Amino acid sequence: MQNDDTGFQAQEKRQAKSCLSVFLTVMLILFSLAIAAAAGVIVLDSIMLRGEEHTLSWRVKRYKVAGQFIWYDFKEQVSRMFSGEEQSVSCPVEPPESESESELEPDSGQ
Repeated sequence: MQNDDTGFQAQEKRQAKSCLSVFLTVMLILFSLAIAAAAGVIVLDSIMLRGEEHTLSWRVKRYKVAGQFIWYDFKEQVSRMFSGEEQSVSCPVEPPESESESELEPDSGQ
């Protein structure tokens, strides 16, 4: 009686290689999409800010703040998805209190 495990091992190796190659291809595509999105944002931001003189550190700070908002929204979405609860999203920064209309109207009596 001869054990024919070598055929199974070769088949498993081929399946593992194909699975790994599919995984790496998907990861490469996602990475490329992320880089393309970041480049698109930078190019569009440069076009929108044309003519305005802003330093590189100002723009980097602006991108960091935008990234923080995107990360916050992503975490909220994932936590809602796994908790199974439908919650309303609250903004992390409270807006300033609005001024009343009487403060906005100019004095016409003087």
